[in-house]
Amino acid sequence: MVLLLHGSAIVLIISFLLQIALWAAIFFWFGEIDDFKTAFYFSAVNYSTLGYGDIVPSSEWRLLGALEAVNGLLMGGFAASVFFSITFKLYESLQATVKK
Repeated sequence: MVLLLHGSAIVLIISFLLQIALWAAIFFWFGEIDDFKTAFYFSAVNYSTLGYGDIVPSSEWRLLGALEAVNGLLMGGFAASVFFSITFKLYESLQATVKK
Protein backbone atom coordinates (compact mmCIF):
# COMPACT_ATOMS: atom_id res chain seq x y z
CA MET A 1 0.00 0.00 0.00
CA VAL A 2 2.74 2.40 0.93
CA LEU A 3 4.59 1.54 -2.26
CA LEU A 4 1.56 2.59 -4.28
CA LEU A 5 1.52 6.01 -2.61
CA HIS A 6 5.29 6.40 -3.02
CA GLY A 7 5.14 5.31 -6.64
CA SER A 8 2.32 7.75 -7.32
CA ALA A 9 4.29 10.56 -5.70
CA ILE A 10 7.33 9.79 -7.83
CA VAL A 11 5.28 9.74 -11.03
CA LEU A 12 3.62 13.05 -10.16
CA ILE A 13 6.94 14.70 -9.27
CA ILE A 14 8.48 13.51 -12.52
CA SER A 15 5.48 14.86 -14.43
CA PHE A 16 5.89 18.21 -12.63
CA LEU A 17 9.58 18.33 -13.53
CA LEU A 18 8.82 17.53 -17.16
CA GLN A 19 6.24 20.30 -17.31
CA ILE A 20 8.67 22.75 -15.69
CA ALA A 21 11.31 21.73 -18.25
CA LEU A 22 8.83 22.29 -21.08
CA TRP A 23 7.97 25.77 -19.83
CA ALA A 24 11.70 26.48 -19.38
CA ALA A 25 12.35 25.35 -22.96
CA ILE A 26 9.73 27.81 -24.19
CA PHE A 27 11.36 30.72 -22.34
CA PHE A 28 14.81 29.63 -23.50
CA TRP A 29 13.80 28.86 -27.10
CA PHE A 30 12.26 32.28 -27.64
CA GLY A 31 15.31 34.00 -26.16
CA GLU A 32 13.61 35.42 -23.10
CA ILE A 33 16.16 33.78 -20.78
CA ASP A 34 19.75 33.26 -21.92
CA ASP A 35 20.56 29.83 -20.47
CA PHE A 36 18.44 26.77 -19.79
CA LYS A 37 19.55 26.44 -16.16
CA THR A 38 18.21 29.90 -15.35
CA ALA A 39 15.11 29.26 -17.44
CA PHE A 40 14.46 26.06 -15.48
CA TYR A 41 14.86 27.93 -12.18
CA PHE A 42 12.53 30.71 -13.36
CA SER A 43 10.02 28.14 -14.56
CA ALA A 44 10.12 26.20 -11.28
CA VAL A 45 9.52 29.40 -9.31
CA ASN A 46 6.54 30.25 -11.53
CA TYR A 47 5.13 26.72 -11.62
CA SER A 48 5.23 26.42 -7.85
CA THR A 49 3.58 29.87 -7.56
CA LEU A 50 6.45 30.89 -5.28
CA GLY A 51 7.28 33.99 -7.32
CA TYR A 52 10.61 35.21 -5.91
CA GLY A 53 10.78 38.06 -8.40
CA ASP A 54 14.56 37.89 -8.81
CA ILE A 55 14.10 37.17 -12.52
CA VAL A 56 11.51 39.31 -14.25
CA PRO A 57 10.56 38.63 -17.87
CA SER A 58 10.05 41.39 -20.38
CA SER A 59 6.59 42.89 -20.65
CA GLU A 60 5.80 40.70 -23.68
CA TRP A 61 6.35 37.50 -21.65
CA ARG A 62 4.96 38.40 -18.22
CA LEU A 63 1.53 36.95 -18.92
CA LEU A 64 3.10 33.62 -19.93
CA GLY A 65 4.73 33.41 -16.50
CA ALA A 66 1.35 33.96 -14.87
CA LEU A 67 -0.20 31.28 -17.07
CA GLU A 68 2.52 28.88 -15.97
CA ALA A 69 1.66 29.64 -12.34
CA VAL A 70 -2.01 28.87 -13.02
CA ASN A 71 -0.95 25.61 -14.70
CA GLY A 72 1.14 24.68 -11.66
CA LEU A 73 -1.71 25.50 -9.31
CA LEU A 74 -4.12 23.31 -11.29
CA MET A 75 -1.63 20.45 -11.42
CA GLY A 76 -1.12 20.73 -7.65
CA GLY A 77 -4.86 20.29 -7.23
CA PHE A 78 -4.76 17.34 -9.60
CA ALA A 79 -1.98 15.75 -7.54
CA ALA A 80 -4.00 16.21 -4.36
CA SER A 81 -7.02 14.56 -5.97
CA VAL A 82 -4.87 11.63 -7.14
CA PHE A 83 -3.56 11.09 -3.61
CA PHE A 84 -7.06 11.36 -2.16
CA SER A 85 -8.40 8.85 -4.69
CA ILE A 86 -5.61 6.36 -4.04
CA THR A 87 -5.95 6.72 -0.27
CA PHE A 88 -9.71 6.22 -0.50
CA LYS A 89 -9.31 3.08 -2.64
CA LEU A 90 -6.72 1.72 -0.20
CA TYR A 91 -9.05 2.45 2.71
CA GLU A 92 -11.91 0.63 0.96
CA SER A 93 -9.64 -2.30 0.24
CA LEU A 94 -8.49 -2.43 3.85
CA GLN A 95 -12.10 -2.29 5.11
CA ALA A 96 -13.07 -5.15 2.80
CA THR A 97 -10.16 -7.20 4.08
CA VAL A 98 -11.04 -6.53 7.74
CA LYS A 99 -14.71 -7.52 7.23
CA LYS A 100 -13.75 -10.95 5.86
